Amino acid sequence: MGSAFRLPKILRGESKDFNRATAESALRFAEDQVFQPERDEFDFLMNRRLLADMGIRFWRFRSQTPVTRDPERMTQMVEKLVRVGVLTPEEGRVLAGDIFNREFRRIGDDWTKRPITLTLAGIQTGVEDLRTGSAKRTLIDDARHLIRLREELKNEESRLLTNRMDLARKYMTEKEDVCPPSHQNDRLRRMDDNR
Repeated sequence: MGSAFRLPKILRGESKDFNRATAESALRFAEDQVFQPERDEFDFLMNRRLLADMGIRFWRFRSQTPVTRDPERMTQMVEKLVRVGVLTPEEGRVLAGDIFNREFRRIGDDWTKRPITLTLAGIQTGVEDLRTGSAKRTLIDDARHLIRLREELKNEESRLLTNRMDLARKYMTEKEDVCPPSHQNDRLRRMDDNR
């Protein structure tokens, strides 16, 4: 039965002579060729059938997988690549998520999108942000801009209201043939009777 699923002998308990290298390669083979396709099929059924029938649209089911890569070697490699500036800290966090087999929370700060060498160079020279001055704004600057914009909108609204009132007064003084609503109703009745 185990050979029908292409399970290596070491995982079926039939192998007595093995070392770390053969055990890791057998485990990696079984994970890639046997277990991961089964997990993918199960996840597909859960997402397409069960979650869809329950009306869940914005969530995705994903089975946890064991880490078949050597986490120590991957950690050292990611650390070196981030340190020399090949990867940004954001990319390093994505790879660290693969190492720890979980998703890390995204950090939206600007320094995560630049190589760490540029960030450290900016700190040493006193330049905190390498963006242009027009794009660089703090939260306080944004709040001041919004308050100023709100005041401008209020002023514009009051100016429009004043203009409308002036137009209405001008229209009322120019219109001499203004009759009260009761006279208009009488006039309409007389017009209907004449027809």
